Amino acid sequence: MKRFICLILLLLALAYVGVLLYQQPGYLVLQLKQSSLSAPLWLVALGVIIFVILVTVIWKGIAALFLIPSKIKGHFDRNREQKQKQHLDAGLRAWMAKDWAAVDKHFTELNHSGWDPTLAQLIANHANNQPAKAN
Repeated sequence: MKRFICLILLLLALAYVGVLLYQQPGYLVLQLKQSSLSAPLWLVALGVIIFVILVTVIWKGIAALFLIPSKIKGHFDRNREQKQKQHLDAGLRAWMAKDWAAVDKHFTELNHSGWDPTLAQLIANHANNQPAKAN
């Protein structure tokens, strides 16, 4: 709501400046040594608005470029976590079914993927010490 009120006030101020520029057109004269540049005030105001928009767009573009590495890292982290969850689910299902070879396989994969190596290694070692599943 605060942002909306600020936006309305800004639009009213800009409209007031626009009406003033229309009613009393003025000129901006820049002089440097022997050369001078004269421009109407509405053109100067338009130039300032375009300049502010361009600076904002360039700033946001540069900020987005600096965020790309963290977004890529986040993508790889999410994929790794998803694979770890799949191995954990499959390993626990195999544990409940007492399929020790599958338990060893899935928890060894968890160990290699960086998931709490102590716990994964303990479970994989426990699975290695169990007799083979009888069919």
